Amino acid sequence: MPNWVMNQLTCIFKTSEEYNAFKEKANTEGLYNSFFPMPEVLEGTVSPHTEPDVYIAQVNLRKNTNFLTLEGIALAGDEWDAERAKSIIKNLKAYSEVGCTNWYDWNCHNWGVKWEASECTVKTLSDFNTVIFNFNSPWGCPEQFVTSLSTLYPDAVFEMVTGSIENDNHYEFTCNNGTYKVTCSYETFKEAVMDGKWGGAREWEILFEDEQV
Repeated sequence: MPNWVMNQLTCIFKTSEEYNAFKEKANTEGLYNSFFPMPEVLEGTVSPHTEPDVYIAQVNLRKNTNFLTLEGIALAGDEWDAERAKSIIKNLKAYSEVGCTNWYDWNCHNWGVKWEASECTVKTLSDFNTVIFNFNSPWGCPEQFVTSLSTLYPDAVFEMVTGSIENDNHYEFTCNNGTYKVTCSYETFKEAVMDGKWGGAREWEILFEDEQV
């Protein structure tokens, strides 16, 4: 089970035209994929990737065989070995097409996290050409997604507030046309809460009750 991170992403646009176009494109069921979709060839790939020579050697050592190719293993009678060989072949096909062997590596490289945004909600402020997303992400903040998003809309400003109880941190940053700037940070989640973040100390008093918050 991952350490979940809470995120609030505020997207501020200069014009109503850009605001409306962005709002229509964004999908809370797949926020990152709305703008940077994972290539279909990566569906069903396996992480971590195993190099063909390594896997062939492992099979030959384990079974006292002399396979030379993954295809040979895939056509052999052992169902488990065959499926594993086929998965490595699929990974290699993905690499040849998109430069990445598996979904995990691609997601981390292009979004900054392994999975899509979870429990994503949206609020729009049409008078201010602003869209606000609240969502969770696993293990860390999707910084790469926000930075890349800002290059798609270079005239807009993207403000991220991110914090995690499990990771025990809180920080905030802005992105404008690919430029990343930290605007606020705390060493611990408790410090952020005590300073009024995430609803303040009263909102989290049960969490810190042993410390008499």
